[in-house]
Amino acid sequence: MNMFLGFILVLTCVLIFSVSLPFLFKNKRDEQYEVTNTALVKRRLSEMEREFNEGLISKSDLISATDEVKLALIEEQSNVSLRKNTAFPILFVGLFVALGISSAVYFKVHHLTEIKMMTEANENTVILSQKLLSPEKSGGLTPDDIQTLALAIRLKLKDEPKDAQGWMFLGKLHLSLGRADEAIAAFERSLDIQPNNNAIRVSYVQALMMTSSEQNVRLAQKQLRYLLSLNHDDNSLNLMMAVASADLGQTQVALPFYLKVRNKLDSKSPIKASLDTQLGIHNSEANLPKVPKSLTLSVHLSQNMKNKVPLDGHMIVFVRPDNLTSGLPIAVKRLRIGDFPVKVTLTDDNAMIPEKVLSDFSSVNVTVRLSATQDVTTKSGDIQGTLVITNRISDSTHTILIDKVIE
Repeated sequence: MNMFLGFILVLTCVLIFSVSLPFLFKNKRDEQYEVTNTALVKRRLSEMEREFNEGLISKSDLISATDEVKLALIEEQSNVSLRKNTAFPILFVGLFVALGISSAVYFKVHHLTEIKMMTEANENTVILSQKLLSPEKSGGLTPDDIQTLALAIRLKLKDEPKDAQGWMFLGKLHLSLGRADEAIAAFERSLDIQPNNNAIRVSYVQALMMTSSEQNVRLAQKQLRYLLSLNHDDNSLNLMMAVASADLGQTQVALPFYLKVRNKLDSKSPIKASLDTQLGIHNSEANLPKVPKSLTLSVHLSQNMKNKVPLDGHMIVFVRPDNLTSGLPIAVKRLRIGDFPVKVTLTDDNAMIPEKVLSDFSSVNVTVRLSATQDVTTKSGDIQGTLVITNRISDSTHTILIDKVIE
């Protein structure tokens, strides 16, 4: 900063010297001009004296000519003096105007404030980032803090455009200011760099749901299905899924997700009141729909699979949460292959572990496999069918078709 001010001072001195230089040389020339004129006048007076002595001019002519030369010299000296007297005021006024204009332009366009903000931004980035990430501290962010943090993040991203954390911070900052479109763009950049970072994905969903765009809400719903497949017990994810589905008018899709979290919401919560109205739920607990404790399937065999059914084989039914196609099932049932179509019923008693039973899940993925052995491991030559049930509350009949050969 001091170097910058010193540079400005040097430039100002150069300006003053440049403006003064012509006047200094002009004064020097005026002095030389005055000496030369005086010498010329003296020489002319001597010549006129000599002409009078030689009888070339009369006494009266000598007196007249002498007076004219002296008057001309006096007049010339007056003009020089006048120029000398007016030079310095003009110089002073010019310098004053130049300095005034320079100062006005400087204070208009200088970036000292921005430089100071950049310095403070870099120094306070860690503290402000912690405030932004911590819900209990984010309320302490002032408009100046937000501006400083935004500047610091942009400066960092300019040097490190592949910084996923930086893009996430910028997205959260836009989100806190209600700038949904800018937040979405920042979160997308962050996910492009770290596609497996689900913390960024959750923030991305929040930004999508802040908009009134149906396309964005559908995209949020798609992202939520993926997140719920990884953690179906997350209350915030279930609530966001319910809100997104309700906003899209998908009442039956929203209902099971909402019922998972409804009792955990404050009775005075505006979200609870809004979803109760949208989904047609009354306050009476007796009127609340329940997730069935059993799941009945009608299993059919496609025409081109009939000659591929293993003789004396086994039917194995897997039920997994949401849209998962692998991992630990909620429930499994094994039975001998009989005539098709066949009905299969699974209950909470078929749960793999007591902590996760069928009645805990309104959305499930069902796989029915026909195998020559009782081994649950997938083998080449097995045939199977799959079915995703998004709402077990309202759907009463579930038909699944076996139509695929495992290579």
